[in-house]
Amino acid sequence: MRSKTQRAFKRLLHEYTLGFGFRTPYQILVDADFCKEAAKQKIDVNVEFQKTFQDPTLHFITECSVQELRRNGGGSFEAQQIAKQFERRRCPHTHAPIGSAECVLQVVGPTNEHNYCVASQNESLREKLREIPGIPLVYVKAHMVIMEMMPKKTKQLLKQSRISWVYRLARRSRSTSCWELVKKRNSLSRKRR
Repeated sequence: MRSKTQRAFKRLLHEYTLGFGFRTPYQILVDADFCKEAAKQKIDVNVEFQKTFQDPTLHFITECSVQELRRNGGGSFEAQQIAKQFERRRCPHTHAPIGSAECVLQVVGPTNEHNYCVASQNESLREKLREIPGIPLVYVKAHMVIMEMMPKKTKQLLKQSRISWVYRLARRSRSTSCWELVKKRNSLSRKRR
């Protein structure tokens, strides 16, 4: 992976860390389609996640995704072996498994309170997850794990939170100059470090 791409991924994860409280080790929730594609392209998922995230990661798969891989039969033996490497994440429907995409969507929930990064090849699932702010999405392309750029809804939410932060700071200081607000904000962030 090129160093320019790695820097872009690092910056993107930093934005998620500041805006949504992500922290290391990053929790990656994997679905069945991702395992199938990784097996098809014969990539080492652990090494590729390490290259993409550049920090420690924890890998999870739901029971419904494992059941879906088992249902597909002998063609997905390698995908099942990849899935066995991951820790199982409980889902509410273990006795009556549903599709992998629906299960991942339900485990993430409407707010992504557990700060999951989702690894999926399912385009419809990724489209639904783009509507939920604060979910980094990862997929396999050309024998590499690629992180999607931040969706518009997530960017809008981050921008609104920054504006509200500057507004609260202005009310507290009762100053009118934007330059003074920016200087005060920078000095506060230096104190926190």
